[in-house]
Amino acid sequence: MLIKLDTFEKKDFMKNKVQSSYFLFALITSLVGLNWFMWGPLLSSIVESRYKISGFALALFISSVPLALVIMSYFTGSLADKNPKRTTIIAATMLGVTTILRPFTAGNFTALLIMQLIFALSAAFCFTSWSPFTYRLFEPKEISTKIAIFTAFLTGGQILAFLITFPIANKIGLFYLLLIYGIISATVSTFYILLVSKLDFPYKVTRNKIPTFLEGAKITFSEPSMKSLSFISLLDIGVFAWLAGWYPKMLISFKGISPSNAAIVNSMILLGCLIGAMTIPNLSHRLKKVKIFFLLLPIICIAMFLLIPKLNSFGALLIDGVILGFALFPMYPLGVHLPSAYSKIGIKHAGVGSGIILIAANIGGFLLPELGAAVTKMTPSIIIFGIIPMALMFIGALFFKDPDTYI
Repeated sequence: MLIKLDTFEKKDFMKNKVQSSYFLFALITSLVGLNWFMWGPLLSSIVESRYKISGFALALFISSVPLALVIMSYFTGSLADKNPKRTTIIAATMLGVTTILRPFTAGNFTALLIMQLIFALSAAFCFTSWSPFTYRLFEPKEISTKIAIFTAFLTGGQILAFLITFPIANKIGLFYLLLIYGIISATVSTFYILLVSKLDFPYKVTRNKIPTFLEGAKITFSEPSMKSLSFISLLDIGVFAWLAGWYPKMLISFKGISPSNAAIVNSMILLGCLIGAMTIPNLSHRLKKVKIFFLLLPIICIAMFLLIPKLNSFGALLIDGVILGFALFPMYPLGVHLPSAYSKIGIKHAGVGSGIILIAANIGGFLLPELGAAVTKMTPSIIIFGIIPMALMFIGALFFKDPDTYI
């Protein structure tokens, strides 16, 4: 009896350790989102005026993470497939170190931008670890839900960034804002590293070797639907990143909205993203269908984009933002999980498949915000960076086929 009780207690302790590790890594993900999207509310209100910069350099603050993901996703995804504990620790370490040092670079734009670009590497290690990490912690049937929760934490951090960043910075200044964010990020990172370093994964996934980029691309694109998914992801995250960077500035310039209210509108878009990320992937999982959502959601986004130039009330913009976010963002968690649901890719290459999709997504996430700096009028911007990409996404979805092993 004592032996059975002891075994039960060990299993219960192990389960708690797994859940705690998962929760802390979700917090790491949230803090990556916070420290990434904090620049959206500050671009026109503080950064542009303080450092006297604009255009390409200004957009780099919001597009630093997509840039890092384009360059690093395959490498970090391959490492995550082999050893997700190591890649999550690297992500936590880089998050903690860069954010705690960042306030002391605030006096110089170049130093601050370099620190932001280094911080962005933590996102590459973090996001590509989602699938490999969860596959070693939970049963396969739980994976899509667990990844959706990671997405929810990421979006929660981004929402928080839009809600609190400008008011705090406006009250206490940029240095102390960065210091507060740095202390919180470093503290959570330290707790995560201490906990996960002693964790034994309950599930094992074996890999013979890390494939080269060309080998990984060959594995991923051996499934024809991955070409459509890459195209969809590029456009989807491109539009999402463009909205995060330039939509608040457009609202301030063309709708006469204050920086705080513009940030609230963007936070409502992100709230819609959060609701969509928590509901659509689960519905897709139950139906075992994805294509229908890739066809329907862009149509909803187009309708919401068409309304924006005609909306003048703050309340109407909030409602439009929630619906737009709800339709826009679920395509991202669906896309990150999907490669492993195809038998030609599978769990063994989950990180590689996710890495390829992340590269495609964040090429869009880097290019559209950068190109957005060249179009300064609201209606042309919405047509070029909102409506046209959504229409192309719908066309791309026509060539997509649902996974054959959607667990």
